[in-house]
Amino acid sequence: MKNSGLYIFYPMTKYLLFILVFPILVFSQNINPKKEKIFQDIVTSIQTPDEVTNLNLRGNNLFEVPHEIQKLKNLKHLNLMKNNIEFWSEINTNFQKLEVLLFNENELKQIPNSIDLCQNLLKIDLSANKLNELPDNFTKLKKLKHLTLSVNNISILPEEIGDCKNIEVIEIDNNQLSFLPATISKLKKLTFLDVSYNQFNELDESWLHFPKLKHLNLDYNKLSTIPVEISHLKKLEILQINFNNLIELPESIAGLENLNTLTIAQNQIQFLPKEIGKLRSLKTLILTGNPISKEEAERIKKELPNCAIYF
Repeated sequence: MKNSGLYIFYPMTKYLLFILVFPILVFSQNINPKKEKIFQDIVTSIQTPDEVTNLNLRGNNLFEVPHEIQKLKNLKHLNLMKNNIEFWSEINTNFQKLEVLLFNENELKQIPNSIDLCQNLLKIDLSANKLNELPDNFTKLKKLKHLTLSVNNISILPEEIGDCKNIEVIEIDNNQLSFLPATISKLKKLTFLDVSYNQFNELDESWLHFPKLKHLNLDYNKLSTIPVEISHLKKLEILQINFNNLIELPESIAGLENLNTLTIAQNQIQFLPKEIGKLRSLKTLILTGNPISKEEAERIKKELPNCAIYF
């Protein structure tokens, strides 16, 4: 299962859990604010197909997507999570009103190329499947805001991913990524990016240009350096780079004027930049598992008197 990057050995667990989960919960609530009737089985649904806007088939031991679903032309919210679905053949035009698709915790190996018929899709969760890639037509989902692909075997994203310009949240942790397409820098509305538990050796400066990004999770990769362009993320509030191979941070990190949480545990950092004291908004700094001397620890404390620091 997905590891969110919150470590039980840190005293700040409850605080970090709240700031990680709360924005996503709010987003989910805003997607479907109305109290609509939730249908729980396909047999009942097809008796009055025009009335069905919300269908929950979670945990029904399904091995394929029931073809009867295609008859539900007013469907907006479809929950197929926690089944055993391996195969999804085609999507027809009746899915044009679909806004939320929860397909996580299945056995899906491929997404149909006709996924682009879901033109009103706002949120899709495909985590914990067996996906290796996304179809090219996936990038035609122009209204998509929330994309979750955690815990798959994805090693590459479509080059045109930057065409999904309304995306605000990307969760693609626990995959096999070693780079991101340069076009991802087009996602100017992105606020949350989780690429933890992947295979990144370096960060391409081309995608460190998200003007609204608030949370960046780079935990459990193979990073040895952070580009100086990290300072371009002016709205960044939370930066996680735990369990990498860092030996230092760039001086430019001092330009992250809104940063309130910095976690860089379990690296090889001996010293922080002299400019670290310029991070006036920093409230939590986690340095556990780094070879920092007592003298350096004292200096850091003096530079950041209003910050909770964990060595």
